Amino acid sequence: MSNETLTLLELGATAAATIILAGATWWLAKSTKRLVGENMKMIAAAESEAKASLATVEEIRRDRELGYQPYLSFEIQRFTAVWLDAQPDMVNVVNYGRGPALSAIFCERLETSWRRTKTFDLSPEGSGAGENQGLMEVRPRPAGRQPGPAVVDAKDPNGPFVAIFCEDHLGNRYRFRPRIARPDRWRPGDPPVDWVTWYAPERFLD
Repeated sequence: MSNETLTLLELGATAAATIILAGATWWLAKSTKRLVGENMKMIAAAESEAKASLATVEEIRRDRELGYQPYLSFEIQRFTAVWLDAQPDMVNVVNYGRGPALSAIFCERLETSWRRTKTFDLSPEGSGAGENQGLMEVRPRPAGRQPGPAVVDAKDPNGPFVAIFCEDHLGNRYRFRPRIARPDRWRPGDPPVDWVTWYAPERFLD
């Protein structure tokens, strides 16, 4: 067999191998594309299911929180800019929420001093678990514990800057301010904020 014949046979074999390889590559690419498409659909379905599950969990958590959430309203009954020991400031606090307000504190911030109630608990309205409102004295407290403007920043129409703080059974903490319908809420695990940092130790003091 001549060299030319061998060369032609080699060329033919190479061409055939190239065609087979190209076909295999095409089939592999097509299969890979199909598998990728199926995997993307599976991933999208899993993500959708995960989002639905998270939404369900969040809804359950909201319902649970609402079952324990207090909603405090207050009205200053008496306030004097110049302190009179015989006539302390008085505030009436009502809990319109569904859960008890625990470790609550009503606080007044003046220019150079501050006043607060004792720490108290308040049952929800109509729960049958006790009083849902209370008339309390607001008395001066040590200057070293005075809350700053970032903690008590809303002014009562009939008095000084005021706020009321409390927590619920789940450890969520709340700040209620005059003329602001929605309370500030802090959940365990949230980043620290000024009013929570102040309230955390203050609730144990009288």
